[in-house]
Amino acid sequence: MRLKRKFKNTIYIASTLVFGWVITVSGISAMKHLNKLDAVEFRVEGETRFTLPADQADEVDLILKKYKLNYLSKSSIAPEAKILKVDFQQKIEIIPVKVDDEFTFNSIDDLTADLSRNEVEADWYTIVSGDNLWQIAMDRTDVTLTTIQDYNPLLDLNAIIYPGKEILLKPADPVYDVEVHLENIALEPVEFDTIRIKDESLLTSQRVILKEGIEGEKKVVYDITIVNGYPTEVLAIQETVLKQPVSAEVKVGTKRTVGRSGGNNYGVVSGRLSSNYGYRTHPISGRRIFHNGIDLAAPTGTAVYAYADGKVTSVSQDNTLGKYITIDHGGGLKTRYLHLSAYKVSVGDKVTAGQRIGSVGNTGYSTGSHLHFEVLKNGSYVSPWNYI
Repeated sequence: MRLKRKFKNTIYIASTLVFGWVITVSGISAMKHLNKLDAVEFRVEGETRFTLPADQADEVDLILKKYKLNYLSKSSIAPEAKILKVDFQQKIEIIPVKVDDEFTFNSIDDLTADLSRNEVEADWYTIVSGDNLWQIAMDRTDVTLTTIQDYNPLLDLNAIIYPGKEILLKPADPVYDVEVHLENIALEPVEFDTIRIKDESLLTSQRVILKEGIEGEKKVVYDITIVNGYPTEVLAIQETVLKQPVSAEVKVGTKRTVGRSGGNNYGVVSGRLSSNYGYRTHPISGRRIFHNGIDLAAPTGTAVYAYADGKVTSVSQDNTLGKYITIDHGGGLKTRYLHLSAYKVSVGDKVTAGQRIGSVGNTGYSTGSHLHFEVLKNGSYVSPWNYI
């Protein structure tokens, strides 16, 4: 029992005689500590990625600063923007440590190479003949027209894109993410209201501007987050109206069909009545025949307008009718326009009252440049005067 207590309460220092020196265990530890080297560890989220000599710490810091500033410069940020923060999204630390003198250090090149790596490479698309940006966006589930604009800020969505041009559909995802947080001010228009005044003398398709509207102007402060060179969040945090807009005043028509408005305006065309509806003696054959429409003489090329809203059911030509158009207005009502020189519509087109559909001509069995206008109700000819 005494022997156990002696061992428990006594501290022994082992010693070794080497070349006449007595070296204790505590002495060996002290010498090893003296042989330690100063170093720095490059840590990401607490994990050591690289260990470099301590005298390269400033160089590592400079490389990281350049890496972050590179994303600041490539983000197309306006010079007047207020930069609030530029930093890594990951927690990155440079920690001083001690290492054994036999330790193999990483190099600056190792760190630089790691900084240039991507977890996912960029997705580029090369334009081919027939492409349009709308269709490209529709064909991809992870791409919208808005993201195409964000990833290609110099791309004009309304301009022609030529085959061979590359556009970015998805940017690369680097190993090290840099977030830029900024505020910027933009001047933007404030839309004006439009006051509409109904007018029974105008067609539903007609508008008469009584007073032009004037846009206002506002100052908008945006809070913007950019990650790896591309915006991820754009928030308007303050708006100040600098100039109030001025409302426009517009007359809008309520009339569903064209009609005579006096003088030589017959609604469907402006001209002179040369032949009435009903029985007449034909000027070429001399025979007394029934004239199923009205003839309105006008110079070739004079505009011809649709009588009412409807659908174009025929755009054709023959030796008698010349070039002609038929419009179905629904409810059993159809109108036809004969002897035209040109068409402005195609079969299947939906037209509105007062819309230009063609031009006066002298085609087919005709004695001069004019429009033959006829109206059919449930398949039978009726007097156009009941309609215009």
